[in-house]
Amino acid sequence: MAKMALRFTQRAFTEAFGVREILENEFRARQAAFGALSALIDFPQHGILPAHFKAWPEIAALAAELSLSADIDLKIRWTQLFENNKKLTLYMTYYKLTDSRARGQVLAKLKLLYEEFGILLAQAELTDYLPAMLEFLSVITLDEATAENLADLQLLFSVLEDGTFEALKRAENPREPYIRLIARTRDLLKECLTIEKEEINS
Repeated sequence: MAKMALRFTQRAFTEAFGVREILENEFRARQAAFGALSALIDFPQHGILPAHFKAWPEIAALAAELSLSADIDLKIRWTQLFENNKKLTLYMTYYKLTDSRARGQVLAKLKLLYEEFGILLAQAELTDYLPAMLEFLSVITLDEATAENLADLQLLFSVLEDGTFEALKRAENPREPYIRLIARTRDLLKECLTIEKEEINS
């Protein structure tokens, strides 16, 4: 029953991107990059060390750019961008569902998905928080039932794709490093998916 509910809820997040298959090898190759993006997009804690992200040049370049700011300045910058800004949020379902009952249902489905992979969040309301979702993708292990596991991840991928699309559309400064990190996140997500027929023909 739980898996049926997950796939049913996914329908609300497929309008802009269509339903595409997640490719196992492409996903595995990018798991560590999702972890790096999670650390960088989240609220700055202990400074940024670009060397930690050198395996991914584009991510390392953005980390280097952010590291030029003092910790306190970076925290202020992040807060102004994502907390004191009515246009942008890192809560991926909020753009489409705001505070509706439907959003609560999606958050519950995401929580159930995390639990299916053995992951428990400290705060259940963070299930659609972009850094938490990326960290989840970076740490999960796919077992022998790979195809079934990947199918379950489609809900999360759809929410991420939809949320990052809206964030980029609403961003006032596309050159802002945090916004470019979100753009890179979107690129990596798309690289894990099969190509749509329209893209092949274009």
